[in-house]
Amino acid sequence: MADFSESEGAGNWKERCVTLESQLMKFRLQASKIRELLAEKYAVVEKECLAVKWAMETLHYYLLGWRFTLVTDHAPLQWMHRNKEKNARVTRWFLSLQPFHFQV
Repeated sequence: MADFSESEGAGNWKERCVTLESQLMKFRLQASKIRELLAEKYAVVEKECLAVKWAMETLHYYLLGWRFTLVTDHAPLQWMHRNKEKNARVTRWFLSLQPFHFQV
């Protein structure tokens, strides 16, 4: 299996961008989206998590069935696998990512 590397960013920008690279298959894919006004009220962790969810759902044709690494500049996203906090929105988003085989 190949390792994919995905990087994303949300921050306070109006646009989020994702890059998907594969060393084995030698390709690079980029996608971006303007963030909805509703997401402006989210906490930073929620914005970053939403960006990850959007990226994986957008690129699911390329990601399903492959092991890949999620590369992010936001350290709190590393707790997604061992989430102790009961944030219903983030938990629901994380559960929707269960079909993907990834590490942060």
